[in-house]
Amino acid sequence: MTSAEEMQLLFRNANAWMFDFGYVRTKNQVFLYEVDQLGDVNASRAELFRRDLARFIHVPEDELGPMIHSKPGRKNLKPFQQEYVDKYSINICDEEHDELRSVLMLHAVDASRWIRKYFLESPDVMVSSKYYLDEILAKWEIDKCYAEESTATA
Repeated sequence: MTSAEEMQLLFRNANAWMFDFGYVRTKNQVFLYEVDQLGDVNASRAELFRRDLARFIHVPEDELGPMIHSKPGRKNLKPFQQEYVDKYSINICDEEHDELRSVLMLHAVDASRWIRKYFLESPDVMVSSKYYLDEILAKWEIDKCYAEESTATA
């Protein structure tokens, strides 16, 4: 950690003593991607992602196979399974979850800013389409519940 601002982004909502792990240098590089990149509809950017990933893991691109991206959750559940899912599922946008969502949003904003300002600047972090990744990460700072409300009322 190099600055008070970076420490603030990482530990705003926690006691720093809980994370007294210091800085550990590793000889391994990291390939960072956001899951939305797997389902990118921009063909040239998707192809660049495949090339960059193949190069990072030292695999010929033609051996990599297609990027598969699907939304989580099983389809065609049995009735008892669907009952269970319905019973324990929440809609995070419901008013009763506003307090929880506000805490999650604080973490999302801090994570977005720390990743974009500090983590991505490390020479040991590899990415594909840095500007696109930055665009995706910036969206972490938008509360989707309010975004949905504003488009629904427009």
